Parts: sequence; C-alpha cells; structure tokens
Amino acid sequence: MTRFIFLACFALFSANASEPQVDAKDFLHFYHSNLTAAHRAIVEGSISREFVRFRGYSLIDYAIYQQISKQEIQSIPKPLIFFSGFFAGKPLYSEFGGVSVLAYIDDSSKPIHLNFQGRYFSDILAIGKQRFYALCALSAVNRCLLLGIGERW
Repeated sequence: MTRFIFLACFALFSANASEPQVDAKDFLHFYHSNLTAAHRAIVEGSISREFVRFRGYSLIDYAIYQQISKQEIQSIPKPLIFFSGFFAGKPLYSEFGGVSVLAYIDDSSKPIHLNFQGRYFSDILAIGKQRFYALCALSAVNRCLLLGIGERW
C-alpha cells in the first residue's frame, strides 16, 4: 500500500513538472488586447458617467476617479477602481499586511501606494516593468486584485 501511495505521488509530481512554466508576465502578454479593450471601455464609461458594471460594481478608471468630487463618488453605486499602470519599485512583503508597492499611471503621474494580498508577491516580481491591471477597493485605493495573470483558484 505504501508503495502505491509513493508511486501515485511521484506520478502527480512528474505530471506537474512537465507543465509549461509560465508566469504572470506571460499571461499579461497573452491577455493584453482584452485588458486594453476593457480599460478603454471603462475610461469611456467613466468620462460619460455611464459606468461599466461588473458583478454589481461600477468600474471607474483611476485617472478619472482622481478628478471626481467626493460628493459625486458617494453617489456612484458600489464604486470599484480600475487601475492600469506600472510598478514604481520593488514590492514589500509582510506576513500581516500582504504586499505593498508604489505604482504610477505613466511617467508624468505621481506614484500611488497599492496593497495586494500576499499571494501576489511572486506575480508582482514577475511583472516587473510591464504594464499591469488591477481592481482596487475604496475608500482609499487599496486592497487590490491583479487582473490578467492567469491566477488558478
């Protein structure tokens, strides 16, 4: 019986070892056109105030969000920020607080501090200087989820 369990574990390990080694950067490259099109639609919806809806949330582009008054934000049903940009430095990992990292929209923008769950640490490292996409909760733009990274659940 022990021999069977050992062989089963070995077969499982061997099957996983033969999978192609892809990371978040590879998935972002693969999903780039879909994410870019979604971002364009979210920007247009944010400008016209006819927000793209996702699972009951109103998606707002981060650059547009910065220009909206607090009163207007409060009138938006369940706002969620869509962030598209670049990491400005190395992420900081904490067992208690997850991953925090500075990010910016483009070269002329001021960096913003974003927080992710700890499971995203290796993905953020893999992405490096490549454009990334995230959904972030309010009131502060934090508690973010990385998009388009091929995350397995």
